[in-house]
Amino acid sequence: SIGKPVDLLALIDPARDALSGKWVREGTALRCLGDLEYNKLAIPIDPPDEYKLTVRVARTEGGQKNNESLFVRLPIGPYKANIAIDGYGSTASGIHIDQTIYRDNSFAYRGPPVIPAGATREIVIIQRKDGLNVSSERTSIIDWKGHPRRYSFDTAWVIPGNRLALTSWFQGFRDRKSTRLNSSHI
Repeated sequence: SIGKPVDLLALIDPARDALSGKWVREGTALRCLGDLEYNKLAIPIDPPDEYKLTVRVARTEGGQKNNESLFVRLPIGPYKANIAIDGYGSTASGIHIDQTIYRDNSFAYRGPPVIPAGATREIVIIQRKDGLNVSSERTSIIDWKGHPRRYSFDTAWVIPGNRLALTSWFQGFRDRKSTRLNSSHI
């Protein structure tokens, strides 16, 4: 399915799409207040089998210290991945594969957070039938090859249907400017 990019922020209605936690509009931005352990928002679109998702996001006040985790749920057909950005107390980013955390040189990223406090970062996610690539500011975060049937995730992050989703663990986030889904340039 090749088409023009879709502005996902324009489709989101926090009153309708928030599954848990407080999500609000701030002008053209979307904000998660980070008030719960599992803050979940389903994006009202069924993505194609292959796509590029671009998110410009910043951590904000709210939530708990050392819980900087932002998660993105990525469906591909009947399979669903859940990636962590600055997960596990901001020590790593990655994906669960075969019921365990995938750790290769890209996944085991440790050091400064991908999304430092006070900064906005663009996260680019390319989901293909044969793998997943996540990068930010030209730094590879996840580069995994394999069949999506190997994706696994904690049942606490289950989202109804085949929706993309943004979730966080006791952490406030602001999605600034535009979140785009594009299936034409992957």
